[in-house]
Amino acid sequence: MKNRTLFLVVCGAAAMLPLMSGHFTTERESSAGFPGWSSEWRGAPLKRVPLGDREQRLADGFPGQVAQFTDGRRTLVMRYTAQPTRKLHSAADCFRGAGYTVTPLPIQIDERGERWGRFAAERDSLRYTVGERIFENTGENAWTDVSAWYWSASFGRSSGPWWAVTTVEQAGP
Repeated sequence: MKNRTLFLVVCGAAAMLPLMSGHFTTERESSAGFPGWSSEWRGAPLKRVPLGDREQRLADGFPGQVAQFTDGRRTLVMRYTAQPTRKLHSAADCFRGAGYTVTPLPIQIDERGERWGRFAAERDSLRYTVGERIFENTGENAWTDVSAWYWSASFGRSSGPWWAVTTVEQAGP
């Protein structure tokens, strides 16, 4: 009985930890310092496109800013937040939720030396290659995995604010 009580006390304390560390902030605070959206991506002009219904539902509860763009070749979803949040979902989870089969691909290092998590998404005749990267506003730290970012941010190893960029490109036949 004593061990069970100790276990419940430890679980309760763990559940209260986020409340004590100040992670619950207002939307205004979670958009603090938002510099606005860029008008270009890697030298190509960006055109903002409306979020779809699914994306809008996720954006409505997101503590920060969310927008979708195209550079004429791919779709880019950009998210900005000034706080660690579980509402920053991985693109793979979103694609799975939309009925796609997701296959992990090797990490990609782009022409700038930046690392991108990648996966293939397929449903019916639709095939996409998706890249994902989260990085500090300063550019000092970056992650290819949402969970790794979340824990790093939650334990203060990264102070943010952060950008999450997802790229979606049609895959070949």
